[in-house]
Amino acid sequence: NEKEIERLQKQYSKKPQKDLMEKIERKFNIGITIPPAYVEMSASDSSMWLKKEKSVGEHIIMQGISIYIYPYESDSVFAIGEMISCRDRFTQANVWGERDSSYMVVYEDYKPTTAEINLADNYAVEYRGLWNMKNDFMGGPFLHYTFVDQQRKRVINLDAFVYAPKFDKREYLREMEALLKTVSISH
Repeated sequence: NEKEIERLQKQYSKKPQKDLMEKIERKFNIGITIPPAYVEMSASDSSMWLKKEKSVGEHIIMQGISIYIYPYESDSVFAIGEMISCRDRFTQANVWGERDSSYMVVYEDYKPTTAEINLADNYAVEYRGLWNMKNDFMGGPFLHYTFVDQQRKRVINLDAFVYAPKFDKREYLREMEALLKTVSISH
């Protein structure tokens, strides 16, 4: 898996979307490699949501990346309940479905798994779980990283999701993992 992630990261670095990467760098003081085909869907002072869509036959495959930050107050940011409530607040405000009043949430019947990792030379917690659309019928896997930028006293959340009905999602999620793991904090 690690070798495949390294291979994907090398591939992404060959044709990065420099304008989008520079915008993220200016806005969040973080570096991250964004490959071609991602478009900005929404942005605020403290968040950004990007997505990539492609058609395979009659099916749409969507991969999304979210970055959102907020002030660091305590280590409770690493608790699974805190991650879920923060993610749900972000997605309710930014990631909507096609039906009126539909939005993305963490799937309640499946508790995300967690792992402590080193991300961008920082302690981070990785969450892997499932999402679904409230008031709609979409769903899929997500990968989420929470870590603290000690210098700026803020929490950085990186989130990726996949929507690929009728397809195995493992490779699409691995692509997202490789992308998120290119993150670095600018000093």
